Amino acid sequence: MRVAVMLVKYVTKSMTNFGEDLTLGRNYVVFGVAMGIKPSGDTNGLRFLLREDHEGPGVLYFDASLFEVVDDKIPPDFILNLKPVNGLKYMLEVVHHQLGGTSDLYDRVNDRDEDAIAELLSIERTIISQMNYETFFPSFNVAR
Repeated sequence: MRVAVMLVKYVTKSMTNFGEDLTLGRNYVVFGVAMGIKPSGDTNGLRFLLREDHEGPGVLYFDASLFEVVDDKIPPDFILNLKPVNGLKYMLEVVHHQLGGTSDLYDRVNDRDEDAIAELLSIERTIISQMNYETFFPSFNVAR
């Protein structure tokens, strides 16, 4: 069974502010897929870790129901994490190895650290090249 997806298209406007960080109709590289398990055993639903494009290059988890899966290939450098998270018993995530595990890249990107943002954009370019997604991103240029 495949758990992760690598490319999604934002197709349904969110009723919360979270959807305002994305552009309707745009493709997004998926940096991770997660599902939280509540103490009751219920889940908080499937979420995709994406780079937002309106408030800056932060990374946030967005509800998977807002997206259409364009491609479900999983790159070889993704890892499986199982970690405790506030309000949840634990969170299960399949995530790019540089954003998971003991890495602090996620926090540094969201703190708008310039080196971390450059690293995230480099990861995104690598995924686009590695997964042959150039056709989904017409402005993509490996040299940038």
